[in-house]
Amino acid sequence: MKNNLPKILITLATIFYGTMPVIADLSDSHLLNPSWMPHAKFHLAWLLSTNSLLALFSIYLIWIKGKAIYAGLIGIIVMSGFWIAAFTRNFYGGLFVDPNLEVSEIMGLHPNVFAFIFVSLFLVVGTYLQFKVSKNEKGSG
Repeated sequence: MKNNLPKILITLATIFYGTMPVIADLSDSHLLNPSWMPHAKFHLAWLLSTNSLLALFSIYLIWIKGKAIYAGLIGIIVMSGFWIAAFTRNFYGGLFVDPNLEVSEIMGLHPNVFAFIFVSLFLVVGTYLQFKVSKNEKGSG
């Protein structure tokens, strides 16, 4: 079980980043919002599909190919895209949520930020632990 912990952490984070944005954004507030520009909808559909396909590929890497480190790195890259967008939102006029919607903060944080802190931590910790497991297995073989 101990050797599977890194894979489980990476898998949970991967399932989250591969499904939750689709569930949240496939709605009238985002992708199906009639007031959104069609080109913006196209880019969101592209982003959601890309992230979901990367998540599926990552699950394959973890459980079929035994390459959890690569899956973790893919997830870290996906989550880095969120963090870059979050930290640069003032530059391009972005918001975490539509100004017409109200969202309750969790511990003073926007719900996306709160959730993605954990997803990012699961990916970083899981990838680090998997690296250590892989290094130990190579050293003892």
